[in-house]
Amino acid sequence: MSRGLGRVQLAVLGVVRGPSPSAAQWWLPDGGVTLRELAGQVYGATSGQAATEAQYRSVARAVRRLARLGLIRVTRAEDHRQTTVVKCALDAPLKRSGTHSSGRFGVLIESDCREVLARLPDSSADAIFLDPPYNLQLGRGRSRRAAGGRIVRGPVADWDCFESLGEYDALMQPILRQLLQVLRPTGSLWVCGTYHSVHRLGQQLQDMGAWFLSEVIWWIANPAPRPFWSSRPLQTHQTLLWVVRDRKCLHAVERRVDRSLLQEYSRRDLGRKQPVSIWKIGVCQGSERLRRADGSALHPAQKPLELLRRIIAVSTRPGEVVLDPMAGTGTTGVAAAELGRQALLVEANREYVAAARTRLSELTDRP
Repeated sequence: MSRGLGRVQLAVLGVVRGPSPSAAQWWLPDGGVTLRELAGQVYGATSGQAATEAQYRSVARAVRRLARLGLIRVTRAEDHRQTTVVKCALDAPLKRSGTHSSGRFGVLIESDCREVLARLPDSSADAIFLDPPYNLQLGRGRSRRAAGGRIVRGPVADWDCFESLGEYDALMQPILRQLLQVLRPTGSLWVCGTYHSVHRLGQQLQDMGAWFLSEVIWWIANPAPRPFWSSRPLQTHQTLLWVVRDRKCLHAVERRVDRSLLQEYSRRDLGRKQPVSIWKIGVCQGSERLRRADGSALHPAQKPLELLRRIIAVSTRPGEVVLDPMAGTGTTGVAAAELGRQALLVEANREYVAAARTRLSELTDRP
């Protein structure tokens, strides 16, 4: 049964955050508010009456979860030792890590994910989606001649350029270790990648004690075609590693998986009744694909919304926290908001953050 904390968490954040998601400062009074006052603001504005005891307890549960994530700070009033006071959100640990926005989707932070992960509490995320650099192994701006004379050009974005495997490992190993630390024992870590990187990342996770729940093949229904003379097979899939923190967590996570959704995806994609490890989803195109003014793709690896919907729906429940440490243009936040989850998005690229903020503000502005 759904715990129903999603709407309450969002309402609590709305009261703590203030009416403007673009405001730079939190607007709570210097002394904060008590839980009773907070419950009154969350529920009383709509009912015109004082919050009931059940509503008060619901707000208290939401506050505890938000406090574990570091989004609000809870203290005790000096003159009333039994009164809990909710202080301003995003206080010390995250506010120093970069600029941030919040709203109905959760929180978006412009920062290097390593700085944010170092300040997050342990076991604070119910699910994590990691879409790391692909490590195409061509080097910045380099190119090579493929079969048939076709020119394959290397990446030019700073975040996607590595001179060696050792340089890639030096970036990813500390991040993977931090992600396992902030993942809850009942949580799922999803890592997306191609043959250039995903097997290397999988081995590193196993070396850290993580355990594979499964591997899902994202079958790309509309791949970019290769020239007919190419000797390589057309690349029609990416791999999703479904990972839990360690072997002892395996059965607890399995019990939380929504098998009915996995069955529905298999029936829809392949006409199979039994859940299978293949999801048939097209790449971003049309209005979903974000583009610059000159028509070029804003992000070279923007993931389709349907892919994130499936990942979040299968492995989390309403009201839970989904972390995306390399959030790009904010697709995880959009999917989380649609499904009633809270997203914590971290992205270092300012252009991507601006696009994500614009995209997510549309969700915040909806009634």
